[in-house]
Amino acid sequence: MRPIPLIALTALLLAACEQKQETGKEITIPLTLSCKPSGDTAGEGVSSLHLWAVNRDDAIVRHYVFDSASWDGKTLATELPYGRYRLAFAANARTPDEIDAGRGASLDDIMLRLPLREDGHGEASPFLTALESVYVTDNSTILDTVRLFPRTGELRIRISGIPSGISELKLKLFPVPSSASFSGESISPETCIILPLAVSDEIETRLTTFPIETPTAQLFLAYSTDSGVAHKRIPFNTTVDTNQTICVDCRFNELADEEPAPGDLPGEDVGHGNGINLLSNGSFEQWFDGSEPPDGWHYYRNGRDSAAVKINASPVLHGKQAVRLEGKTYLYQDVEITPGERYEIKMHVNAPHADFSWKYYCYWRKSKSQALPKAYNTPIQSPKYLKQTDGWTNVFEGKTFRAPDEAKLLRIEIRTYGKTRQAGTGVYIDDFSVELVE
Repeated sequence: MRPIPLIALTALLLAACEQKQETGKEITIPLTLSCKPSGDTAGEGVSSLHLWAVNRDDAIVRHYVFDSASWDGKTLATELPYGRYRLAFAANARTPDEIDAGRGASLDDIMLRLPLREDGHGEASPFLTALESVYVTDNSTILDTVRLFPRTGELRIRISGIPSGISELKLKLFPVPSSASFSGESISPETCIILPLAVSDEIETRLTTFPIETPTAQLFLAYSTDSGVAHKRIPFNTTVDTNQTICVDCRFNELADEEPAPGDLPGEDVGHGNGINLLSNGSFEQWFDGSEPPDGWHYYRNGRDSAAVKINASPVLHGKQAVRLEGKTYLYQDVEITPGERYEIKMHVNAPHADFSWKYYCYWRKSKSQALPKAYNTPIQSPKYLKQTDGWTNVFEGKTFRAPDEAKLLRIEIRTYGKTRQAGTGVYIDDFSVELVE
């Protein structure tokens, strides 16, 4: 048998080490789950448990889902390769689409969502979450007891003295984020939770919601009579935090007859813009020097790894040209607005590449150097990285937004997150506008 040359042997040993480092030996880790939900939610237990392993580069490298038949509710056995991880846990989604994340995403891409129905969003599932660190080695793997805590709050509502002759009772709570990131650092555009109720002379119900931090949250009772649909406002403490229960007890005849103001229900179609675009060069037709940003726009360059490219052929949406953003960059423009007025924002994007990330990232601002706090801006920003679209799409889907009282400017901004620039790879943008709703 011929001896293996030293160089070849070294290469084989290095390859074996690299393979072991990448996959490692699968090790079973015992986990003890200690659930401390508040109040009556303790009886719901834990179901549909998701487990993600997040590596040191903040990338999800493992994602497991356990149903009630695959574990005993007290200990959990799983397998992980060697390395250091943060283990993220989320439980109690009632439908598969209420927890959104996959392998290759980051921790901030794990989203908890409200269920979407034909008439709007339903209440949140009683989500439980936890985050722990672990170091998996040959010798030992030590993991403290994992304690799952509620990620939602709850309203307990009792309404007595409901008269006969009414039908189609519903509770409406708004504004509420339609989804929340696992880390809690970002929320999606706001929506309205609609909870149908059985008609009775006295109603006792619970409504589970993501935390409501804004002081503008409102609760209405909607119902139908022979005269049409009517509303009554239900007063309550507007701060609902995680693992917190707010009790509301009221009589029907003591509630004020009050319709939600037009446009206050998130997602409602409250008219459209007046057709006058407040953006300068929103269609990107004025762009004479390709080495500079499109006229009227500001452009951030990340060295050689970013570019804004003039496009004069397909897939232009309107007019004669569009823009392709490549690499890691952002393009923005500030528009003067009037506080308290409602505006329709349009941003048409065509993202043909499945692995190219981007976001719309707009801001209400006090000045060019000072944005309003995050809570004001989350409805007009992407809740997570976006990728491929089915052709051209208006990211705001015809929604309108009311300018906060302190806002003087609206910054229209789009960002791309290509790690390196690849010519021809990016997102196309065209036909941006900001229009006053009169």
